[in-house]
Amino acid sequence: MSPVKINELSKQKNEKESSSPVSLVSNNNNSKEEIRELIMDIHEPIDICEKLKQKGVPVKVEHLESGDYVFSNIGIERKTLSDFWSSLTTKDKHIWKQVFELKRRYERPILVIEKFSFQFLRSPLYSKQIWGAIGAIIRLGVCVITISGVTAGSPELIEFISILYFASDKSKKSERPLPEKSKSPKEAFMDMICMVPGIGPSSAEKIVSRYKSFDELAKISKEDLSSLIGKSRVKMLWLILHGEEV
Repeated sequence: MSPVKINELSKQKNEKESSSPVSLVSNNNNSKEEIRELIMDIHEPIDICEKLKQKGVPVKVEHLESGDYVFSNIGIERKTLSDFWSSLTTKDKHIWKQVFELKRRYERPILVIEKFSFQFLRSPLYSKQIWGAIGAIIRLGVCVITISGVTAGSPELIEFISILYFASDKSKKSERPLPEKSKSPKEAFMDMICMVPGIGPSSAEKIVSRYKSFDELAKISKEDLSSLIGKSRVKMLWLILHGEEV
């Protein structure tokens, strides 16, 4: 091969490497730094990982304590609409634990609801509970994104995550969650009450506006508690407070 062709190939290789999304240039010393990978939870579909890599996103798969996709100061929890509905209606109301953990661990928490179907929401029962839960999650400070489509891991999801990844500040640490910010006793008390199945943020806010501790709460009557948050929400809270069913 002639020296001219070798030089041309070398030049093309250098140009390709300089445009690769796997590195960035530091503003301080103009030296290349490795971009931190997007961390994807091991339970997420592997085809999503492959699709993100095709977009140029460097992906590392490992177990995450909270969230399904983590990069920069962003934590994303992904659910399909049916999964979201199930997590609202099952006994342990798992979605609230996930949302609180997401908010505690990441500066910018995001909940993505995939396969979002308005056909499913035609039922007044489904519509009221789902929109009510989404509203409560937003009030907690968690961004909610809905994505339509018939399959999980849709092109729209891949596009959203990849654009957000490349637009984020990747100099921030992504491998571990950010330290939990300090909370007031009132905020901590409210979070603890929200962990009780059946008790959402609005009911918890009513409780903490009148009572400062579980000790105070345990001294009120069933009737007073029912008038405060509604009879249907008292059962589990009463069991936790007193060890007996209403």
